[in-house]
Amino acid sequence: MSNENRTIDQQRAEHALKQIKNIEGNNDGFYISYVSSLPATIVMNGLGQALLTELAKAKNQTNDSHYLLFKHVASWLSQQISKLRSPSTTDFTPVIERMMLEDQKTYLIAQTEAIAYLNWLKQFARAYLKEKEGQSE
Repeated sequence: MSNENRTIDQQRAEHALKQIKNIEGNNDGFYISYVSSLPATIVMNGLGQALLTELAKAKNQTNDSHYLLFKHVASWLSQQISKLRSPSTTDFTPVIERMMLEDQKTYLIAQTEAIAYLNWLKQFARAYLKEKEGQSE
């Protein structure tokens, strides 16, 4: 089924599921905790700062859950918001740079879209990923 025949929510779910399936069995066990807290962090601090924090906490480790979460959200935003499009399919840091250059309307659209996407990402993470022992809600 083409994207034109599916709702944006179906597209969010498909993208989120694909991202979670890609890291299933290959993450550090903290992803569920991080994805669960990111929406509140976005609301409190803004999308740009929240994503930059995830990127900074990853410390250039591409297998770190902070980096994976950043990559998943940035990938979705790059796909959905043409003004934020990343020229790379592996490096999504331009999404943040472009977000800082855009108007407030684009920024708020991206923030709302990120939170809606994170709802799906969180549900699939809880369903498919294992948490680090001692970590629970």
